[in-house]
Amino acid sequence: MAAVAFVRAVVLLLLVATADSQKSFGFGGAESSSSGAPLGAAEALAKRLQCPRARELDVPMPCPNKTRHPVFHMHIAKTGGRSVYQVGAKLVGLPPCRWNPHYHSWGASDQFIRDAAAHREDMAREPCFATYEVGWRAVDYGFGPDVPPIVLTMLREPHSWVVSAIEHDRLEKGRNQGIDDIVRRGCLFDWLIKREKRPEGCVGYDYLSFVPAKFLSWPKSGPYLSMSEEDIAAASHGWKEWTPGRGDGGGPPGIVATAKAHLDACVFGFVEYFTASRCLWSFQFGIPFTREECDCRHREMKMR
Repeated sequence: MAAVAFVRAVVLLLLVATADSQKSFGFGGAESSSSGAPLGAAEALAKRLQCPRARELDVPMPCPNKTRHPVFHMHIAKTGGRSVYQVGAKLVGLPPCRWNPHYHSWGASDQFIRDAAAHREDMAREPCFATYEVGWRAVDYGFGPDVPPIVLTMLREPHSWVVSAIEHDRLEKGRNQGIDDIVRRGCLFDWLIKREKRPEGCVGYDYLSFVPAKFLSWPKSGPYLSMSEEDIAAASHGWKEWTPGRGDGGGPPGIVATAKAHLDACVFGFVEYFTASRCLWSFQFGIPFTREECDCRHREMKMR
């Protein structure tokens, strides 16, 4: 799904790269997703800022050219987040948010959401670049409807993601002894679709439960910031309570359907195509780039 959209987006870049300008256009009519559900503020903003020709080519692709909105790098775990936040502010043309310590961008996601909410007025006056390892709930409850961000994120091929997650747990946390150990103990279970029980001592590396559900979807509604700490802890893992096997992998509003709608609203790239992703982002954000940096055909000609 995502790979096809990315390839089509690259094709779109080639088609419009010689255009005189990026005059983003709106779609008109009621703001709703392809499923007919009302759009959140960030999704509606992305829909208004589509790239030239994006609608006629049916490629959801925001082009927040020289944006005056904050940009939030939604760091999905094990998708090259450290590499992104080292170059992100420059790529999007905004200063780093002073309240967002980039050197510590994981482990306190609820505090990040509160910090973002506390600095909404600052971001409205002076848009900036923020990054954290937290899912879409930060968009809805941190930035909120009055200061919706442009959402930037990275994806990773699922098998590569699983291997990276296992190795991270082995090296950093000592939770396993490598892939052979994980397979031998049956820790590659599928909770979300097959409802398989988690074996004792297993953390679990279910890509669908983790990436589309925990990061790209957010199943709980309500005033997040007014919840108690106990309610936050429960809601943060509320996706585990969903009923699987309803066609799209989850209960209402549907994990995969929600993830697709949110991804449509993102400026996104792929770990496996990091250089191409950076070039595409430069185009989408209206940041100049050179042929030497981004045209692989030019590099091939120079190598001959």
